[in-house]
Amino acid sequence: MPIHLHLGLRYRHIHSFSEEDFAIVRLLISQGIRNGGINTIGGIFHQDPDDEDSCTLTNLFHHVGEENVERVWEIIESCLNDHGEYANAPIVHAAIGNKKVVSNELFGKILERFGARSRDEHNWLPLTYAVKVGLAWDDGVSNILKSNQSALDEFDDETNLPFFQFAATEKADLSTLYELSLMDLGYSLGVNK
Repeated sequence: MPIHLHLGLRYRHIHSFSEEDFAIVRLLISQGIRNGGINTIGGIFHQDPDDEDSCTLTNLFHHVGEENVERVWEIIESCLNDHGEYANAPIVHAAIGNKKVVSNELFGKILERFGARSRDEHNWLPLTYAVKVGLAWDDGVSNILKSNQSALDEFDDETNLPFFQFAATEKADLSTLYELSLMDLGYSLGVNK
């Protein structure tokens, strides 16, 4: 991807991003979203070609240095805002869909910044999407619930099932189903209300 090529260029030292470098990153992310990159937010959640367990955004943070991480977040937020509603560039959903290369630490930061209350183009909350793709409890479902506990009160649009029953009909991860079952039992007994 172009953003990988930009990061891989050797004409600059690590942690020495210029104004031009930041402008190029903004352009690549923005154009990436505009041209169909909503599932990886312009490539930031693609697998890093130099590290199969990491995403481009992690590599970008490494290249810009700790002192410029906030600036990268501002660029991302600006690119997302340029594309209108959350459903046009669903960053939390994209992070969930690419969770195998998004670390738990990075995922937590994404949830802190963007929350778990916005819906994607299918009208799914992040919790619904996480269950649909089989995300494990410890890989992010627990964090999503901490960010938006009210998602448990949702009904599925297609089946009209309450969330707990809907989760049981999906390909949910067993750890997620187990934890949700415990929560459902608590709701039934009035413990979690």
